[in-house]
Amino acid sequence: MTTLELDKAYYSFGGEVEASTTPTICRLPDLPRHQLSTIAPSGTLKAKTNIIPAENHPFGIAISGGSSWNLISGANTGGFVNVPVTFQLREDFKISINGGWMYDSTTKINYATWGGGFEWNFVKPLTLIGEVYGQSGRLVTPEPDAAPSNNSVREPRTQLGLRYTPKENIDFDVIWGRNITGENSNWVTLGVNLRF
Repeated sequence: MTTLELDKAYYSFGGEVEASTTPTICRLPDLPRHQLSTIAPSGTLKAKTNIIPAENHPFGIAISGGSSWNLISGANTGGFVNVPVTFQLREDFKISINGGWMYDSTTKINYATWGGGFEWNFVKPLTLIGEVYGQSGRLVTPEPDAAPSNNSVREPRTQLGLRYTPKENIDFDVIWGRNITGENSNWVTLGVNLRF
């Protein structure tokens, strides 16, 4: 599967609460030969609030959540809640870890989510960003009416990218990602973050 994601809108309410939307276009693999791929556009509304801001403490804690929709049918495709913890080790380097929950409403499956990453502002206006993350839960059953699978899925992934911040209120991201196990597909994410 090929995914192109574009963080299109971002709003910060006094720096403590953030909201953003992410339209996503997925190119799904061809099923029968000679058939065009399916385009599945989706949108995600996300929000985040800082419980303990990292700027004035040795670490920061936040809570974030969101919900996704299929932009063609309007159907809700899932949601998530996440708790990130950030450690500012130096002025130009921080690491983050997180844990959370995700619900896929198309398959009716709950997943535990996890991740860890870093941001290194090695030279202004560039920041190297990287992360490893994944989800754990039961496998999707092959038949719609089949009994739930007892097997589980673990999908660790990694991303590495570059963030360009020409002004304090705007970022441009180019990120390469890869599944660590499983289908081993690659993707590229283009991101634009605007802060008001």
